[in-house]
Order: sequence, then C-alpha cells, then structure tokens
Amino acid sequence: MRSDVPILCVDNEPDSVEMTLMWLKTKGCEAISVATCEEALELFETQKFELCIVDYRMPDLTGIELCQKARQKWPTMQFILNTADVRQEVQTQAAIAGMHFLPKPTDLDLLHDVVNGIVHCT
Repeated sequence: MRSDVPILCVDNEPDSVEMTLMWLKTKGCEAISVATCEEALELFETQKFELCIVDYRMPDLTGIELCQKARQKWPTMQFILNTADVRQEVQTQAAIAGMHFLPKPTDLDLLHDVVNGIVHCT
C-alpha cells in the first residue's frame, strides 16, 4: 500500500475510527481523523486527501452528503462509505454518489483490497 496517500477518516464512533486509523498506519499510510463532516469539509480546504473513509450516520451530515459537497470542489477525491447501515437504499445512494461501500464491522482484508484498488497499489 502506498504510504504517500493522504487518507481522512470521518467517524464519530471512537472505537471504529481508532481501529481503522491503527490499521492504516500499520500499512504505512498517512491517516488522520475527524468526528464530523463539517470538520472534514474545513480540513479539505487546507489539506489534500486522495481518499476519505466516512461513516453514513454522522451528527451533522450523512457520509453521502459529505461526498456530494466535497466533490463539488474536489471532483477526483475518492470516498469509501464504511457503515453498519447496510440497507439497500443506502448502498444505492452510495453507488449513485460514486462511493465504494464497505459494511461494518469492518473486514480489514476487504478494506485493504478496496483501498489498494482506489490508490492503484500493487
């Protein structure tokens, strides 16, 4: 996995984001986290991220709404919707928004495959 890929994790569940961050860092990735979508949008203004891993249910916006707002300014940014809400409606909305869908609890092997596919790793 490329270590030069800046990744932002957006999740208000500390255990979930901690596990994802630890895993990404063990793979050599540059990863940080925020707890709200508004914090993510503010951070996007000052830092470049190639990938954003976001939960669906957030206190301010949904992860899908974050993706839609961010892509207005940064159309090439990639998103993974990592959520326990596996309803078909959510999966369909994510697909329409151009997001990758990854259910919780997070399967780290699947996360590895999805992240590698997005950042074109070998």
